[in-house]
Amino acid sequence: ADRSLQRVNSQRCIATLRTQSAALGEAGSTVAQLPPTDPRVWQKSLAPLWKVWDNLSRTQIAKVANIAVRTPKADDGPIETFILMDAMEAVKIVEKVTRVLSDLQKVAQGTGLSTPEL
Repeated sequence: ADRSLQRVNSQRCIATLRTQSAALGEAGSTVAQLPPTDPRVWQKSLAPLWKVWDNLSRTQIAKVANIAVRTPKADDGPIETFILMDAMEAVKIVEKVTRVLSDLQKVAQGTGLSTPEL
């Protein structure tokens, strides 16, 4: 049931992002040509993504958040080393996505500043 819900929410989020991307493409604009955007528009447009990520964080990521991934050792086999390295990268990606989405949400709410890192 959790996976089905995740799949549906992810598909909705992807569809929303594709719609926004298509609208941008139809306008013939590039990011450099866009006028400054009202953060309230960001909030409305990105709300589905934030909701999906928040739900995912609470239900799935929270289950594995306390698991420490050890660094590979010299005597680990190649498969074990690959899995450990992959897990370490997954942790970094989740942390970065969480941080960026949180920063974007703060900008949209008017409590944060838009920086080039976003």
